[in-house]
Amino acid sequence: MPNSQFPENNVTGTLTAEKVAVTSSDADALDVTGGLTIGSGDVALVGTDGKISGPLSTTIIDDLSGANLTTINASALSSGTVATARLGSGTASSSTFLRGDGAWEAAGGGGGFPFLDKASLTSGELQTGTISLAASGCLVVFQNVEVATDNVSLHLIINGTTSGYEQVARLSRIDGNVGYGANPTTALYLDADIATHGRVGNATGEQASGHLYLTCDGTYLNWHGLVYEQNPNADPTITQVAGFLNLGGAVTSITMAASSGDIDGGEMMVYDIAES
Repeated sequence: MPNSQFPENNVTGTLTAEKVAVTSSDADALDVTGGLTIGSGDVALVGTDGKISGPLSTTIIDDLSGANLTTINASALSSGTVATARLGSGTASSSTFLRGDGAWEAAGGGGGFPFLDKASLTSGELQTGTISLAASGCLVVFQNVEVATDNVSLHLIINGTTSGYEQVARLSRIDGNVGYGANPTTALYLDADIATHGRVGNATGEQASGHLYLTCDGTYLNWHGLVYEQNPNADPTITQVAGFLNLGGAVTSITMAASSGDIDGGEMMVYDIAES
C-alpha cells in the first residue's frame, strides 16, 4: 500500500503499510496507546507509558556521544566525582594543587617556603633525610634543642663536610656584654663557643632555638642567622652567625650535633626558598 494515507480515524489490530504519512500539526496527530517498536531490529523506542525507553545507549540513539550534550548546568551534578584528569592538565596527587589556568602544579611551586624535611633524632644528632632544593636557598629553623652534656657548643654539618668552614659569630649577653667567637673550621657553629657564656647548658630550661638562611650557587655555601641559647649560667644569649664554605655542590643534607655528647631533644625543620 504505497504512500498510504488515512483520514482521521482509530485503527485497531495490526496496520501494515510501506509508509504512513501524518500531515496534521496537532499535538496528538499520531496517538499510539501502546508502545512503539521501530526499525528492522524491532527497537522498543517508546514504552507503553509514552516515555522513551532507557537507559540511553547506542541501542536507542545512534552514535550516542556526550560531546553533543553542551548545555548541561554543572549544578545538575548531584552525585559521583569528576575525574581529576578532566579538571586540568598535568598529574593530580596529594602534593599538587589546581592552578587558575587549569594546570596541576606542585604545592609551593609558585614561591614561598615549601617544607622540605623535619630532622629526626638519630644517634644523638638531628639529621635530615636527602634534601632536594628547587632553587639555591633554604631556611633552617630549630627550636627547643636540649643537650645531654653541660657547656657544649651546637653546630651544623652540611653534606657531611667536616672541614673548610669560614665563619664569624657575635655574642650578645643579657648583661650587655658582647663577645666574638673564634673561627672553627670543622662545622658551621651556631654559637660563639665561648666557655660558659657562649655555649648551651643542660639544666632544665636551658635550650637553643634559632634560624639560618643558607644559599649555595653550586660551589660556595653562604649562611647567616640568629641563635638564642640559655648558657650554663641560665643567662639568655643571642648569637649572630655568618660564614661560607667551598661545598662543591648543592645542599643535600644537614645534621645538627653537639661538640660533645648527644642532643636529647628538639626539632629542626628545613624549608625550600624558591623564586618562582
